Amino acid sequence: MALALEGIRVGIVFNALVSGIVALISLAFSFFLFARWRKLDTSLRAYTWFWVMTMFVWMFSAARYIYIGTGFFDPYSAYDGSLVHIGDVIIQGSVFFTGPPLFYYVAMRVFGEENIASAASITSFILGVGAFWFIVQPQGLSKPMFTYFSADASINTVSLVIFGTQITILFLMLLYDSISKLRLWRATSDKNLLFYALYSVSLLVYVVLGGIDQSKMILDWPLIVFRTLYGGAFLMAYLTIIQHEAHQEEFLISSEPSS
Repeated sequence: MALALEGIRVGIVFNALVSGIVALISLAFSFFLFARWRKLDTSLRAYTWFWVMTMFVWMFSAARYIYIGTGFFDPYSAYDGSLVHIGDVIIQGSVFFTGPPLFYYVAMRVFGEENIASAASITSFILGVGAFWFIVQPQGLSKPMFTYFSADASINTVSLVIFGTQITILFLMLLYDSISKLRLWRATSDKNLLFYALYSVSLLVYVVLGGIDQSKMILDWPLIVFRTLYGGAFLMAYLTIIQHEAHQEEFLISSEPSS
C-alpha cells in the first residue's frame, strides 16, 4: 500500500512528475518535427505522428498519477467506472493507436512500398481496435496495484497477447532495418544510411522499453528509473534528425557548382 503524507502519496506524485517531463519532451519533439513537415517524406511523417500519439500516452499518464497521488482515488474504492478507470482506458487506447503510424514507418523502411506500409498500418489499426474492445469490457483492466511509487493497472490477457505480437513484429523489423542499413553504410559510405539506421535504433529502444513497461514486470521505484530511459530514446531521435539535416545541408553546399 502506498504511504501517504497528509493524503498525498509522494512517490506517485514523483512518478507523475517523471511522466510529465517525458510528455513535455515528446511534445517538444513533435513540434520540432511538424516545423519540418514539408521536408519530410511519407515515412517520416508517419514517424512524426507516432511521437504525437506517444505524447498523448504520457500526458494522460501524468494526469492520472497526479489524480491518484494527490489522494483523489482511494485504493479501497471501486475501480470500474471511476475517473482512474476511464483514464486507464484512454491511456491504453493511446498506446495501441501508436501502432498504425509506427508500422507504416517501419514497413516503408524495410519494404519501400507504400501499399505494404498501408496494409501494415491498417492491420495494426484493426488489431488495436480489437484489443481496445477487450479493454473496455468488464475485467478488461485489473484494479491498480499500489506501491509507494506506482499504481498501475494491467490489461487483460487477449489485449496483452495482441500487444506482445505487434511489439515482437516491430522489434524484429526495426532490428533488421537497423542492421541492414548499418551494413549498407559500411559498404557504401553513404552517411544517409547511417542516419536512417539510427532512426530505427531510437525506435527500437522505445519499443523495448514500452514492451517491458506494458508487461508490468517493473513496479515501485525501479519503474521511475526505468521511465527516465524514455527520455534517452527521444534525445537520440532528436540528435539524429539534427545531424541528418546538417549532413544534407553540407551535401547541398558541396554540390553547388563553383563560379
